[in-house]
Amino acid sequence: MAPARAAMNEHRKPIGRITEFRAKNPMQKTLWGERQSAEGRPIVEGERLFTVAGQSLTAEFDDGTRAVLGPSSRLEIANWSRRDARNRRVRALKLDFGIVWLTVNKIYSREEPFLVAGPQGVVAVRGTEFVVECAEGGHLVAARRQRKDEVVKERFEIEVHVLEGEVHFAATREGLSDARSRVVLGAGETALLRSPMKAPQMARPFSLETFQAYFETAVPGRRLALNRETTNEQRARVAAYVAEPSASGIEGRASRAVASSSGMRGARAALSGTAADDAAKASRKSRREQLLTPTREEF
Repeated sequence: MAPARAAMNEHRKPIGRITEFRAKNPMQKTLWGERQSAEGRPIVEGERLFTVAGQSLTAEFDDGTRAVLGPSSRLEIANWSRRDARNRRVRALKLDFGIVWLTVNKIYSREEPFLVAGPQGVVAVRGTEFVVECAEGGHLVAARRQRKDEVVKERFEIEVHVLEGEVHFAATREGLSDARSRVVLGAGETALLRSPMKAPQMARPFSLETFQAYFETAVPGRRLALNRETTNEQRARVAAYVAEPSASGIEGRASRAVASSSGMRGARAALSGTAADDAAKASRKSRREQLLTPTREEF
């Protein structure tokens, strides 16, 4: 990092921290971790997190978002706190290349969404868990190489696999507002966008077992889980519910669970509570059932 950039970063407020760094080669972790990915190191707006072959890192942000960055990847914190001319804050990450597994626990609005962009496409998130891969081809090009098909390096691909909730996927940010240009992906669905395509391919189901095997070759020791039970609107309602104050403290524990990278699964586990909390939970049972009534939303 250039001295001027480093000096600038020192004056920025931390927005998160590196919580874990893994490397296949112990020497690689010692030398690289001290400089770029030391566990506990603050993350600031505008910087790039990057890994080389055999490395992965986990970052946790102040809104509860968790990012697991795979090997040979670069993720830029493009915008976090700055507001535009209309006083809107759009949080944006940019995956230049590689693979990232994101769990976005905060529920963002259509007006102020959470965006993940690549060289070829953009994903809009309200609150969900998904994996984005971006490269000169990704694993689909690798498969074509095995068949000895022609590979055009300039053809970047971005591929999205949704594990929970829902995301909107388009070639451009403007395309997110056009139903003809975007694809809506729910849990268990994937889509691919490759230049010079104007819109992503149609959503299609994927096998978690097959994708887990592929993902683990890139990021060993990480287990993915699929949850089709919740929509973004349900997640938003439960997030608002668990944030409310309570003398019993049950909602406080649920809020911490939602911010712990386990999303709705953590909230449900925390809401189960102990015997001492059962009375408080029972008094609100009917309301929770109303909150979890399935709905369908527009981004």
